[in-house]
Amino acid sequence: MWLAAAAVGLLLLFLGRALGHDDAAWIMEGRYVGHNGMLCCGPQDSHRREPDAVRYSPGAFTVTWKGREFAYDEQHVKISIDDHWWACLPADAFLLCLFRPPVGS
Repeated sequence: MWLAAAAVGLLLLFLGRALGHDDAAWIMEGRYVGHNGMLCCGPQDSHRREPDAVRYSPGAFTVTWKGREFAYDEQHVKISIDDHWWACLPADAFLLCLFRPPVGS
């Protein structure tokens, strides 16, 4: 009985990972926290952004998403573990966290 329960638990764990964050799973698993103290991303709100969707102006980055622009203070930007920009946009309402590629990538 317990073996079956353990197998179901493992299946749910792997299924949740496969259906959840995909390439951005590292953000949720790393439990990154935004400047307001909230966890950065949930399963549906992390979005890979192409470099042309991110613009820098002194002190801030601006991310374009679904035709809207979201500014984010430069001092709160985190480093991505891959070579991509990632924006955490809960309900597409506000930019909670922004991850930039490592310098030189």
